[in-house]
Amino acid sequence: MNKETVNGTSKTWTGQLRRIVLAGVGAVAVAQEEYETFISRLVAKGEIAEKDGKQLLADLLSRQKKAAKDGAGKLTGALDNRIERIFHKMHIPTKSDVATLAQRIEELNEKLDKLVKKSAAK
Repeated sequence: MNKETVNGTSKTWTGQLRRIVLAGVGAVAVAQEEYETFISRLVAKGEIAEKDGKQLLADLLSRQKKAAKDGAGKLTGALDNRIERIFHKMHIPTKSDVATLAQRIEELNEKLDKLVKKSAAK
């Protein structure tokens, strides 16, 4: 047994995230099949035209894709926030912390250059 898994379940957060993503992909595939089956039945029964069925399927898939994209964006944002909080607790600087410090260093360098020029002029 791999020490990264217990009863076939990953213990790492990346493994758990992978499982969540794969479950989402599977759900999307199942939903798409259900849409296609349902619309095919409607077309076969003559309740909607084939052209309308194709348009309905395209609309449904477009909405599903947008919802998945929005959900992924929310998940990414939540994950980023969680990682930033963990870094903060461990006193590890984040990218924004480093950028803030770099900006501050740049400002101090500019002030230092002005002081050096001012004292050289005397």
